[in-house]
Amino acid sequence: MSAKQSVTLNDVAREAGVSVATVSRVLNRKARADALTQEKVFRAVETLGYDDSAIARKVSEKIPAPRMEFKVELLLCPMPEQKNLLQLDFMAEILRGIQSYFNRHRNVTLNISTWEPEDKSADNRLLLKKLSSADGVILMGSPDEKLMTFLRRNAIRYVLLPNDLPNESANSISSDDFSGGFRAAEYLIQKGFRKIGFLCGSSLAPSHTMRKYGVMASVVEQLGIEAFEARTARSSDNADIERCFIDWLDSGTCPPALVTSHAAAAEVICHVLEVRGMACPRDLSLVTFDSEVRLDSGVRISYFRTFPRELGRRGAQQLYQLMTASHPGDKVCKTLVPLEFQEGNSVQIMEKRG
Repeated sequence: MSAKQSVTLNDVAREAGVSVATVSRVLNRKARADALTQEKVFRAVETLGYDDSAIARKVSEKIPAPRMEFKVELLLCPMPEQKNLLQLDFMAEILRGIQSYFNRHRNVTLNISTWEPEDKSADNRLLLKKLSSADGVILMGSPDEKLMTFLRRNAIRYVLLPNDLPNESANSISSDDFSGGFRAAEYLIQKGFRKIGFLCGSSLAPSHTMRKYGVMASVVEQLGIEAFEARTARSSDNADIERCFIDWLDSGTCPPALVTSHAAAAEVICHVLEVRGMACPRDLSLVTFDSEVRLDSGVRISYFRTFPRELGRRGAQQLYQLMTASHPGDKVCKTLVPLEFQEGNSVQIMEKRG
């Protein structure tokens, strides 16, 4: 056996003054080591006459191929009444989830743009050119048909979040809104309610619509269609929601228990009740979605918690997999993230009502 072949990693480690594990990591490029440590190891290798050809083979085998750099366009698609999606806490949390995933990979450049609703801006035409040169697109919000058609025709890889388009063959990440609505109505029925309403923000928001369908399906299944009533505001703007609820209240047909499409709608209802000398849950029981609502009276609205940061992380992960796949195929992936029920004290038990 030659002198070179008799030198071991233990010998190299002792000569370099480092551990055997460090020598192995340096030679195999399994982890970064500082320049001084690398110099010590390679100087020891040279001094002791460790098998140079073995090192060369290891280096050539272990050095990863240069990573591809990806350009991702995050396209904000607000509804007509919305100005800046990222001013909404929910959407801002989704963005943080996207950024946290891409930051781990360090080979993705993320650019943020806004698609003007109803094609009101000539900037949309410039955006279409940018989308054509992007490696992937994340659509956040409510894209219109023109945009979706462009993406399909140009075979652009994209993921839609936090909404799903039920009639679209689109890769999407969304909360399991239908199940959430179903469970919300089920909870109210268990509390003894025999008529349940749903107050909806904009019908253009797929999450609002799916929540409404879930409530309706649960009520119809257990109580019949006559036990369900819904009202939809002109938009998700608080002023429109307030007008819608006041009209419903004045009509005398508002059910004693309501599910609202989102937390802000529940806050609007509670404000109207307070102005009229009424209160939740004494005069109206409420369940909502997304985030907690605490009233000055000490009432906490029962709600179904969503996980926007997880939606963003999963959306970024799905797009990254699409971009790095050699043959992404035609299979559409629709991912539903479960909602978590947080019970408050905003719902009366009907048997205890006078």
